[in-house]
Parts: sequence; C-alpha cells; structure tokens
Amino acid sequence: MRLHATLGSCLRHALAACVCAAPLAAQARFATTVLGQSSGTGGGGINNPANALGAPQGGGLVQGSLHVHTLGIGGSLTLELGVAAVDGPGCDLVVYENGFQLAGTGLVFTEGIHLEVASNGVDYARMPGRYQGPIGGFPGAPGAPWGVLSGVAGGTPVLANASTNAIDPFNPAVAGGDCFDLAELAAHPLVLAGLLDLQAVRQVRLVDVVEGLSLDSQGAPIWDNSGSFGSADVDAVAVVQTAATVAAGQPRADLSIDAAGHLVLEISDPDGFGDLVQPQCTASWNLAPISLTRLRGLLPQVAPIQGGVRMRSATPIAGSGRRAMLSVSVVDTTGLFSVDQIALQG
Repeated sequence: MRLHATLGSCLRHALAACVCAAPLAAQARFATTVLGQSSGTGGGGINNPANALGAPQGGGLVQGSLHVHTLGIGGSLTLELGVAAVDGPGCDLVVYENGFQLAGTGLVFTEGIHLEVASNGVDYARMPGRYQGPIGGFPGAPGAPWGVLSGVAGGTPVLANASTNAIDPFNPAVAGGDCFDLAELAAHPLVLAGLLDLQAVRQVRLVDVVEGLSLDSQGAPIWDNSGSFGSADVDAVAVVQTAATVAAGQPRADLSIDAAGHLVLEISDPDGFGDLVQPQCTASWNLAPISLTRLRGLLPQVAPIQGGVRMRSATPIAGSGRRAMLSVSVVDTTGLFSVDQIALQG
C-alpha cells in the first residue's frame, strides 16, 4: 500500500496527444461484484474489496490513492465484470493498481498484480507477464524504471479519477493503468479446450506478486518494490473492448517489437486512414503526451500499409537499455476505438 490529407499531415494529427472526456455513466464497463477474496499475510493497507468496483480513483502521477483494496502478500481478489470483455484490436482490459512515479527520479514505485481471466467463473487463465530487471531488483533504488513489468499490473500510475477529472478511463494512453490483450491467451490450454471463451470474459482474478517468489511467464522471479512487508492495491478494472465496441470497421493501433528487435507502430482503418478522427487520437510516453516530432524521431522508417501507415525504429529497441511505457490510441468517425500499450524493457 502506498500513499503517496498527406501522409505527413495525417500522421501529425493522428498522433497528437489529447485527453478525451470520460463516459463516466458507463459504469457497467468496470468490475461490479466481488466474487471472492483471499487475504494475504500482512501487506498493510486498506481491506475494502468494494473499493475495487467501479471507475478508477487514481491519485495521479506522483501519488497513490486511498480508494483501493490491498491484496495482502500473496492475496487475491476475484471480481465479476459488468459487461463481458472480448478480444478486439489491441488492449481489451485495463487493470488500475496504484503505482506512482517517485518525484525527481523518473522511477516508479510498483507492487505487481497477476491478472487471471475466466468466462465460466471456474477456469481461470493467467495473462502472460514478463519481468525485465536485475535479480533482487534495482540496488539502492526505491523504485524501478518504467517498463520493467509487462503483462503484470502495477507498473503504471493512474491519472483517471471519476471523482475529480474527466480523463477517459477506457483509454490508458491518457488514463494510465496497465493493458492486457486477450489475444495473448489464444493458444492457452483452457482456450483450446473450450473452457475459456475470449469473446466472453466475465470474471477476473487479481493475484498479488510476492517479490522474489512469484514467477513471470518465462519462469523468472519478479522483483517489484513490495519487499517483505508490502503488497499490491487494486483501484479498478476497466473493460476496453466489448461486443458493442468491436466491429468490422474498427481502427487499429498496434505496437510490437519485430524479430530484429525494432519497435513497430501500425495505425490503420478498414475504411481508410482518412476515416480517423485525428484530434481524438492519442499518444503518450510514460503518460506524458508525445509529439509527432518525438515519435517520428523514435520511429523514422515510415511505410504505407493497407488503410494506414507502419512506423519502425531505425535501430533495435531490444537490448538498447531504453525503458518506457508507450501507448497509442485511435478513433474513427463512427466512434469505434482501439488502443495499444507496450512496455519497452531495455
């Protein structure tokens, strides 16, 4: 617990960062019911599972929130979603933990959460996660660089707060939080056996990462900042993609690392690049709005693709030592939306 158009013209507008008004009335797109709780040993904080329901109540970039439920060391919380999450383009679910940037350091204080999902309330699959940091954590530092955790919630601060601002809680490019793409479970045994329907995810389980003991999907121990006494806090879970938001004409923002280790961003729309509502598209780097100039500097190799553009870094990001959280979202003229997020892990 912490208290604390031409191609150039199209790109210029499409990648301009903005903060969009939040559809706060859409409360069903959050967790609505507590199904179960397993309190961990110790961990301090606030024991109130109801705080994990509804919209996020983030404390901002450099401060945690008190409107959270603390899992306890090794604890878990199981929630019912108000509307089923579906596997659409990019991010499908956002978990809002309670991470915050340590002022003046550029480091983030993190306490990790594994996300598990189910469609029948019984068979839960864990989203694959990755820790990319030193054994034992970062010596002498109370935090870790952005991007050290991917597929594990808790590494990104929460800016959206339904009580104090109008930041869109379904757009992590401006709201913060950690994205999860259900497509990463496509080959999971539960999916292949028909026990988990990625087009109808109705329950989520949030499991505290025990520092040095919990493993990522590669079998490596995860070293967050929880130490021997702290544990993760749950603020909210938001459903980005539902049956009502996914459609054949949906635009797509897709961030990836290619086989050569280069960062790649693809932005496209089945109805053509001009169908994007350019002022409503967003991009952020460690939650700071990112300009076209900086993004083009990072991704200077630009090529057309079907309905859009492909941007690629000139040199490999993998192995460069660069760590960050990059998020990009796009919106079309019918209001269809997608967002993607990638942890650059050095």
